[in-house]
Amino acid sequence: MTIHKTVSGIIDETCKLMSDGLAHYWPVINAGVNGLQEANLTYHFAAECLRRRMHVYPEASHGAPSNGRRRFDLLVIDPNHTPNTTFIVETKKLFSSGKAREIVDDIDKILSFERAISSTDKASIPLEKRVGVLLAITQREDVAEWWCDPYPYGSGWDRLRDKLIVVSAKMDCKTIEGVLIKQHILYATFDVPEKHS
Repeated sequence: MTIHKTVSGIIDETCKLMSDGLAHYWPVINAGVNGLQEANLTYHFAAECLRRRMHVYPEASHGAPSNGRRRFDLLVIDPNHTPNTTFIVETKKLFSSGKAREIVDDIDKILSFERAISSTDKASIPLEKRVGVLLAITQREDVAEWWCDPYPYGSGWDRLRDKLIVVSAKMDCKTIEGVLIKQHILYATFDVPEKHS
């Protein structure tokens, strides 16, 4: 099974979990204006990873001192495959060109990933495959359509499209229906080369 298919399976179950929860309670006021916060997507994705016996680390620190106190929304290590797979996850509520630009920054942050351990411990790290995972949630149909087939749309969107092409991202979209307001779950995966010092 490819990594993208693995993530797609996690997203399928994440959507079911979210749909179930949103049928019981809508956690934001002014539902037509305020979309769901991205943390809802991050937590449900993490819950499905835990169910699959993966290790999850919310708000994991970036190990590169030059990156200061930057954190990743979620770090997931899947020990069920050889080599281990490390998913570096960033999540956004995507509704504007500004948010599209933030995802470009997230891709750069993911590509600069270093584990948060001392240099003496690095030799004991088992071989791993590193994968960037972008998650986004939106209730906007035009954004979901763009994600599924990026086209020229304006500065932030064009920068994001170009960056996704550069990293050879595999992109996909799922929809949560039957809730107060339909939600689109957008996601992409791409390989993260290991840094060699």
